[in-house]
Amino acid sequence: IVAAIGNASEGDTIHVRSVRTYNETIIIDKPLSLIGEDGRTELIGWGHIAGPYLHSIIQIEADDIKISGFTLYYDHHGITGSGDRVQIIGNNMDGIGINLGGSYNTISENNITNQGIRFSGSFNTVTGNNLIRGSLQLTGSSNTVSGNNITDGGVSIGVNGDSNIISNNIITDGSIGIELETGSGNTVYGNIITENWFMGIHLSTTFDNIIYENYIANNVYEHDGYGVSLSGRGYHAENNTFYRNTFMNNSYHFRVESPYYINYWDNGEEGNYWDDYESRYSDATTTDGIWNTPYVIDENNQDNYPLAE
Repeated sequence: IVAAIGNASEGDTIHVRSVRTYNETIIIDKPLSLIGEDGRTELIGWGHIAGPYLHSIIQIEADDIKISGFTLYYDHHGITGSGDRVQIIGNNMDGIGINLGGSYNTISENNITNQGIRFSGSFNTVTGNNLIRGSLQLTGSSNTVSGNNITDGGVSIGVNGDSNIISNNIITDGSIGIELETGSGNTVYGNIITENWFMGIHLSTTFDNIIYENYIANNVYEHDGYGVSLSGRGYHAENNTFYRNTFMNNSYHFRVESPYYINYWDNGEEGNYWDDYESRYSDATTTDGIWNTPYVIDENNQDNYPLAE
């Protein structure tokens, strides 16, 4: 493979057959496509190169690169580097992951076990990946993370940046489902977040985010198990809006560490569904599917339009 890359011209496609397992560490420094055979082309990195290439099977050093159809084994990072308009599509990775910088990149339909995806930059799309015992961590702005399945991922999706969209992911059996650590203007919607032992969604030092239509359920632990947690004290989560979320069977539906920071639990017309509402407000009535008594979180936080269904 290394020889083929060396002899290739910019824009070429190199097809790698699955007739054997390739033991190579690959540096791609020109625009080209490297295509394995139906996901069955096995590649094991030597791990002998010093410097930034250590523990990488494939190192990206150019724009407009596509890597698809490989099975990668036994290294700390399978694919690393930086470039724009890079596509990493339809690979299988065991014990390794992806660490990619740059913008307008696509990471999709990869199966990754025991590692995860880390990326930085803007206008990247990460969609349709399956991660087991690995997480997805992004730093940057205007990225889209959608339709991924993440199981046993620790902090399954971590966000540091602005104006990112986190949607329609299925997240289960980690410590924290989605963490907005820093940044503002992020949108989190349509995610299924279940069976995390610490928090379903955690907001740390982050502002002006919109979180809606997420199913947040069965996040349970003896001392934790929060559906949503908003940090205070040394952190600052403020002016975030939650509506049309479903809170079901969590140990605690919410934790607001500082009552001084104001967040919004409805959009002025609709709030959230809380499965403990009727036990807290047994004499409440409904109008058009909205409870007439607010759901109180603390003195500065309440859902004024809690949903009856």
